[in-house]
Amino acid sequence: MSKYFQGEFPELEKLLEQHFESVRTKIPQSLKTNIDSLILGGGYGRGEGGVFNSGTSQYTLYNDLDYFLFCKNPNCPSLLGWVHQIEKEETEILGIDVEIKCLRINDIIDPGISMMFYDLVCGHHIVYGLSNSLSAYKNNLTSEKFPLLESTKLLWNRGSGLYFSACRIKLEKDNGYIQRNHQKCKLALGDALLCLHGQYHFSCLERLKRLEQLDDPLLTVDIIDYYNEGIEFKLRPTHKDKSIEDLKEENLKMCRLWGTLFLAVESRRLSHDFKNLTEYTNFGKRIFPDVSILKTILIAVRDRLKYGENLRPVTDYPAGALMRLVTYFNDIDSKKNDLSLPQRYLPSVSNDISDIFELEIIYDKWWFRYS
Repeated sequence: MSKYFQGEFPELEKLLEQHFESVRTKIPQSLKTNIDSLILGGGYGRGEGGVFNSGTSQYTLYNDLDYFLFCKNPNCPSLLGWVHQIEKEETEILGIDVEIKCLRINDIIDPGISMMFYDLVCGHHIVYGLSNSLSAYKNNLTSEKFPLLESTKLLWNRGSGLYFSACRIKLEKDNGYIQRNHQKCKLALGDALLCLHGQYHFSCLERLKRLEQLDDPLLTVDIIDYYNEGIEFKLRPTHKDKSIEDLKEENLKMCRLWGTLFLAVESRRLSHDFKNLTEYTNFGKRIFPDVSILKTILIAVRDRLKYGENLRPVTDYPAGALMRLVTYFNDIDSKKNDLSLPQRYLPSVSNDISDIFELEIIYDKWWFRYS
């Protein structure tokens, strides 16, 4: 069994090993004192990376390479310059996105309450640095106490993918992008349910077993079927010959499933029985009441100074606006003629926009900053 895939793909494994060696040799001597370790996470780091089959005997890499660079000073200009250079060079060589996240080792949130760091600690490949960089976090590692917010964040990100896909369906382009985001959402529906029950696992194959045994009225046959499709795509991604009409129908069906699950999670997290997505979008209270208002205002001020604009309201910043927007975008039961609602949360530049799909550029910009 390969270290990076399910199955044997010696040519792809060799390609990754050459990539790792290339990255190691490109680390300047002047940066080595700052760098503690460079660790590959994501699917390839956990041994469940995607192997794309275009319909021929030629297999290629598919997923992004998600790196975590642990260092003493993640804001060092020379380090960031090197990171951007490596991302660009290796992306061009491999044909998939190479992304490196710089942070201090003490920036790791308890893996017992963070899905991202739980996945990283459970499965990773150390490309450079100390071999025991994450060993201290492995003691009593469990996902049984993930907070409800982890399910919320997961559904927010994948719900955003549904909206981005709907925009491309409208334009009848990027078929592969649409299929990829649909498949990610299919996994997220099941993963969010597993998180609610403390049954999440770093391996998607183990998660499938647990999902099939889960007792929850929210778990439907459609969600289980979708999860099976999502895993098949995750491990052996292929782009099927789907028409725009087929993709539109699938997008609408998934929006409905997503909305039901999202409201169930948020009703429990916020102790408020949301009847529909419109009620959530118009919710008058703070969506993140545990975050200091002073902190949210300071972040808004920082964005105003840095970008010349900010989301609204500043007292629930920035995720409060983004969460309300994604429910508006994916609410297939409401009319989208009146854009005054989303414009209430976006910067004033959005007031000149007359179509929900034209909001994608603005929303994507802010989603990228805070997802």
